[in-house]
Amino acid sequence: LALSSLSVCAQWVKPVPATTDLQISEQVTAEDGTVALDTIVYYMYNKDAGVFFTEGNDWGTQASVGQQGLKVFVSKYMNDEEEGVEPTWDGKTYFIHDYSNAKGAWHRLFIDSETHAYVDLGSQANYYWEIKKVDDAYRLYGGELNPTYNPTEFPECYLGWDISAGTSKTGLTPVLNKAEEETPGTYCVDWQFVLPADYDAYQAKIVVYLAAEKLGTLIEEAKEKGISTTAAEAVYNNTDSTQEELEAATTQLRIDISNAIENSVTPDNPKDMTAEYVVNYDFDVNTEGWATTTGAQNTGLATNKVDGTHSTGSFWENWHSSAHSGKMYKVIN
Repeated sequence: LALSSLSVCAQWVKPVPATTDLQISEQVTAEDGTVALDTIVYYMYNKDAGVFFTEGNDWGTQASVGQQGLKVFVSKYMNDEEEGVEPTWDGKTYFIHDYSNAKGAWHRLFIDSETHAYVDLGSQANYYWEIKKVDDAYRLYGGELNPTYNPTEFPECYLGWDISAGTSKTGLTPVLNKAEEETPGTYCVDWQFVLPADYDAYQAKIVVYLAAEKLGTLIEEAKEKGISTTAAEAVYNNTDSTQEELEAATTQLRIDISNAIENSVTPDNPKDMTAEYVVNYDFDVNTEGWATTTGAQNTGLATNKVDGTHSTGSFWENWHSSAHSGKMYKVIN
């Protein structure tokens, strides 16, 4: 986002969460699905991409990245399969547990294919993980005990986000090889761990920053149209402005832009006002501003294509395994 052309540029700096070293939990989930009291819960933050490990996309449970994260913890894999043998740890193999909001329960992360991982392990394989620390971050990769996705078959390949595919494609890739990225910095495989209190503090800051970012973009748009932005800039250039103040200034500037365009319309000079009146009308990045009554289990943004015939860009998918009815709608003020 380039805002340097503003006449007075506020020093809005994107916040980053406080991170901590990973500690391994000795106990895992109890039989009733709750987490033992001494379990150390984290959120996983992608250092390079500035987003969190979460779920979404396919059925709402594909390992993905987003602004909101999933709670996770890491435990050792203890070899207790042989009856009468003392459980032992091989010194390198872990389980990665996550609380799936879509399933409302703790599950494990597993690799499904070279391009997909999921957060809701059932009877699938490839759920063993190994972890290595690189500077102040960690890299996660399929463990040697996995039948398919292991370091022998996929050496130096890590769980990460390939941002070269576009920021609307938020699914994680389980086997990214940094040595093979065409553009340096597009394979984001370095993860950091954030404690819940630090995660909450970060979320309180990031919503303000994103509101400022949105207002700054709109100010640039208004300037290009020759519309006064004095009032909006006063709010934007005050780094103590609250989220509510920034959003109110954004709403008012949108009204000012709409009014200016309306006043320039003539029968010979019509204007397409869709973008002015309908925020996020094309589902380009997310489904912000839209509501649904469908009761679908997945109401996320989809980007999948089949030979280019199913979509020409991003689209909003409402999906359920059984028939359902309802509507997806927006109230236009």
